[in-house]
Amino acid sequence: MADPSPGGYESSKIQDTSSLPGILRLTPEIRHRVYVHLGLAYVLYNGTPRPGVYDLSNWFSFAKVARGGDTEPGFKTFHGLLLSCRTLYAEASALFYSSNRFIVRYVSPYCALPRYEPPRPSLAPLQALTPHALRHLTHLKVVLNQASCHASSPGADGRGFCCENVFSVGECPSTGRFPVDKCEHDLPLDHEPNASRNFINRLMEEWHATAARLAANTTPGRLELALVCDVRSGAVDMAKRVLDGLLSFPALKDCHIRLCRDPDPALQTLAQEAVIQARRLTPPALPPPARPACSNSSSSSSQLNHTRPNLLTLPPEIRVHIFQYTDLVTPFCELNWGRKARRFYSQRETCFALQDEKCPPELHHGCQFLQCAQVPAPDQTIGCFCRYRHTAASSTCRCWDGTKATALMFVCRTLLPDALRVGYGHNRIVVLDHDEHVWPSWPWPPGDYPHQRFAISEFLRDALPPYCRQYIRFLEVVFAPITGDSRPRDGHPALTDWEETIKWIKQNLNVAGLTFRVATTRTRWDQGQYDSVTTPEQFWEVVEMCRTLLTPIQALVSATPSTSTSDTNQVLAGFYANIAFPTVTDTRQVHNWGWHKDQDQMFKRRAEQFVMGERYRDDATFTEPRDSAWAYLSDRTHNR
Repeated sequence: MADPSPGGYESSKIQDTSSLPGILRLTPEIRHRVYVHLGLAYVLYNGTPRPGVYDLSNWFSFAKVARGGDTEPGFKTFHGLLLSCRTLYAEASALFYSSNRFIVRYVSPYCALPRYEPPRPSLAPLQALTPHALRHLTHLKVVLNQASCHASSPGADGRGFCCENVFSVGECPSTGRFPVDKCEHDLPLDHEPNASRNFINRLMEEWHATAARLAANTTPGRLELALVCDVRSGAVDMAKRVLDGLLSFPALKDCHIRLCRDPDPALQTLAQEAVIQARRLTPPALPPPARPACSNSSSSSSQLNHTRPNLLTLPPEIRVHIFQYTDLVTPFCELNWGRKARRFYSQRETCFALQDEKCPPELHHGCQFLQCAQVPAPDQTIGCFCRYRHTAASSTCRCWDGTKATALMFVCRTLLPDALRVGYGHNRIVVLDHDEHVWPSWPWPPGDYPHQRFAISEFLRDALPPYCRQYIRFLEVVFAPITGDSRPRDGHPALTDWEETIKWIKQNLNVAGLTFRVATTRTRWDQGQYDSVTTPEQFWEVVEMCRTLLTPIQALVSATPSTSTSDTNQVLAGFYANIAFPTVTDTRQVHNWGWHKDQDQMFKRRAEQFVMGERYRDDATFTEPRDSAWAYLSDRTHNR
């Protein structure tokens, strides 16, 4: 009989351990380093480690991990390791599913571009994962139906993209914006009342069954879930059926939901409520309403001092500083106004790269608040869940929302002056006077100016509320290209009204704190000429037109001799002119872009000196504010 002594047991254990494969004889810490070296935890993107993005619905894509714009062998390098034994599978799969991002797609038969026989729609790849794998999932994206932005493309998963914000030529069958040869989208779910009930019912049944199994094996507070199911606008009942699958989930680490390609207020409310429920977020409890105190009471001031601190109790200077971090300040710190819309809007184009140049640093900071789906490489994103362009709710969307800025102005009368001071004072006001059906760089149709008044006159004297006038600090007037064929003729009513508008500015705005800029745009390259001025005679006609526009402004930069102490004798804080140089067409020589920019600078200096006179030399030491966003966009259209 064998000796059952401790020494005999230890020798038997050592003998058994020595018979194990070499990797199992290593410590768990060393085996973990081996797994990482094999690529289970991340891939290298230009030397930077980033999680891999695996598409469970496509074995070929699953075997190749997305790495920016390229792919590299991923899963197949360690697939055999997961099949070797239970111990290695438990360790390796836990690291693999907890460190990487995974996508599963329900392929729709309503594919807008049927290039091949589509596979049978199914969520089986997600259902095939073991409970052990499901418990360790940290990032999962489920695409049930996508009408834009979330199409399957090799190497594109993990890179943010929005089909609604494409500066390109071509048409997408779904959005009408993106080139056809690069876009594969589904039609919105339930896109017609008579759409296939069988397909929709089968999708809902499989989604609910898959969600129930996933929820039963999800670790609370661990999983970040993204759900994409684009239904038709107004399909509230269908959206509720989709969201019912989330009811059984435990608390999620984060949740992103997209319900429609187009913005829909009713569906947006459903998405936001579903995210709050999935994350188990509870809004902060409101403080009990304070008992109103009589203003004549001697104890009213003491009661006010003992109330809980809030915006109303803070000094105005601090409130203004707080408002500067809200949507009252647009991403590019400017508000555009047009005659057609008759309302403020903010420039939505992002990253104004020009001729392989980077986005200007003074503007690039605002790009992150306009295109939330795009992230700088090598960072990764879940895709487009923008609440501004689509119906979506996500913590990743930080896009500027003008409705929130408007709401801040209607909180109460006490906060209104502070909100107006920030909204009008920290944003430059840009009034665009051009045909709003085309780019700002397109001139008006040939002939006389088509309106009786310039847009700046309509904005200041009709649209701008009187109580907002004093807060404007930067006013920019942008005219359409002035050409020999398209310009106001002598004696036009708009020119007479322009002189009256300048007088109105001097009498009604805070001129001493106002910076005023007048600008004109250039015509586009693809109009056949860089400018429509073709003869020396037309050149001088355009120059005289510019002089007519600039002459009234001289009254704003010089104080009129008067014994009165009225504020009407104030002078502008600053004046700038960005007027395009009228080019004479010369068939013997074609000038490049740099030559035209130099001529613009020369014309700019002469225009500013003409208006400011002796003040021009005194103000030459001041740094001119950056160009507005529309100017960078206009320059970019010349080089498309």
